[in-house]
Amino acid sequence: MLKIFIKKIFKYLLALIAVFVLYAFGLLSPLEGVFLHLFNPVFSRVQNLSISFSEKYYEQTSKVDIAQRNRDLEKQVSELLSKNAELEIVKEENETMRGFLNFFSENKFENVMAEVISRGDFSDSAGRIESITIDKGSDNGLYDGLVVINQAGLVVGKIINTKDAISEVALLTNKDCKLAATILGEDKTSGIVEGELGLTMTMNFIPQSKSINKEDIVVTSGLERTITRGLVIGQISEVIKESNELWQEAVLESNINFNELTIVSVLLPVTSSEQ
Repeated sequence: MLKIFIKKIFKYLLALIAVFVLYAFGLLSPLEGVFLHLFNPVFSRVQNLSISFSEKYYEQTSKVDIAQRNRDLEKQVSELLSKNAELEIVKEENETMRGFLNFFSENKFENVMAEVISRGDFSDSAGRIESITIDKGSDNGLYDGLVVINQAGLVVGKIINTKDAISEVALLTNKDCKLAATILGEDKTSGIVEGELGLTMTMNFIPQSKSINKEDIVVTSGLERTITRGLVIGQISEVIKESNELWQEAVLESNINFNELTIVSVLLPVTSSEQ
């Protein structure tokens, strides 16, 4: 058996050597041409199928990669937008707190800082609001009638409804916000400032004999027990004076954008020992 196997191996080797020798001397060229002519269409078809398959595989793989990259980029953009929004909020809060710090370093008022947690009903289609709710209440020493200011020390409004942990603040343009006021100047003209339908505010009960002008500054008069004197309420934009009336009135404007309020301060009344 071993001899037969060795003979077969020897025959195969001789056959391979013979083919190699014939190919080396070019004796197989005619047969090679015939072979290539017969099988070239098959080889071409196989090659084309292989190329088509490779292209489709690459195309599908590329689509999957692009879709995944798009998802990753969208996630990164969302994260960056969120972080940017957080930074903007922190920046605005820092600027607001810096304003309060500057105001209270010059004015020694007892106060309670509070965040705006909701806004009241809109008074008109322009989105003006009449009230806000803050996150401090009677548990923090607050009660109805206290005045609320922004970081510049401008009057925002007045607390009208106090609960344990929250308070409702009527803004200057709210009819429920009434403040004893005076016009800065030699006459020390006094009157009552109240809101008008969430749109403007007017100062009423000004004697006809008093001289008032546009752009005069109106401040708190200090005649209310809970509100200190000299807080800026607004500026006169119009004077309404009828000859047959006992009183004249003034329309006021505030420099505050009530829709942008996020942090406010409630001023506590000054005690006799602090005056």
